[in-house]
Amino acid sequence: MKLQGLDLSKWNTVPDYQKLSNSGLAFAYIKASEAGYRDATYADKHQHLSETGMLCGSYHFFKASVDPMIQAKVFLDTIGNKIEEGEMPPVLDIEDPSETLTVQQYEDAIALWLNHVEQATGVKPMIYTGGWYWEQLKTLDNNSRFKDYPLWLSSYTPDYGPMFGGWKAPTIWQYTEKGSIAGVNPVDKDWFLGSPADLWTFARMKPIAPGSTNASKAKAIQSRLTQLGYYHGKVDGFFGQNTANAVIAFQKSKGLPMDGIVGADSWVELFMILIE
Repeated sequence: MKLQGLDLSKWNTVPDYQKLSNSGLAFAYIKASEAGYRDATYADKHQHLSETGMLCGSYHFFKASVDPMIQAKVFLDTIGNKIEEGEMPPVLDIEDPSETLTVQQYEDAIALWLNHVEQATGVKPMIYTGGWYWEQLKTLDNNSRFKDYPLWLSSYTPDYGPMFGGWKAPTIWQYTEKGSIAGVNPVDKDWFLGSPADLWTFARMKPIAPGSTNASKAKAIQSRLTQLGYYHGKVDGFFGQNTANAVIAFQKSKGLPMDGIVGADSWVELFMILIE
């Protein structure tokens, strides 16, 4: 089982966030920073995408020639120094072929960033890389020091192919850089290799119910229910009884348990998430 996602940076223009939201995507990663600089489009993309049904995450493009603590700080400052409930884990993008450090120096620089971001956010980061970089260029010399971190694998092949670095399988597989969806073209497209429940667990996403403090996702639910004709109140992110009643009516129409709570199963139906 796998779920579709995409990743975006300043090189990607999104002409219609609502159209993107309705395209069956389950998640999106947005570039927050590179080396010591912020991605100028991050804040706008993150705000818009967080108000859709997609689960969002942020990534940093690593340059080992720059102090890793400076890089960690700019990343944390860019994302607001915290990872919200329902956010995908932070990602360290390791793929710059210009680096000339020794393997040991590079490992230590990577570890400093990963450890600092995890301590600051309380969330274990994920590593983005490919065998073409980690193993074939001998940049990390197939080192397995980081095998316990989730892997976001870059591999533009029919399947994700032989593994490296001590990893058994990726959590996310970026399978093309030439995708097209909802007018975003070209764009990197990804698979989360797991079920909707697995994705929710990975993002620490909790069911949305009366009293939920996840205002951005409650607002997305209200907006979607409004589009479908089930909700007629304010789209304000406050999940009260009127919203719960609309959820119950929607659940009834889909043969789901009518509890007024949006868990992974109701989320899939509500936002028409594509599952393969």
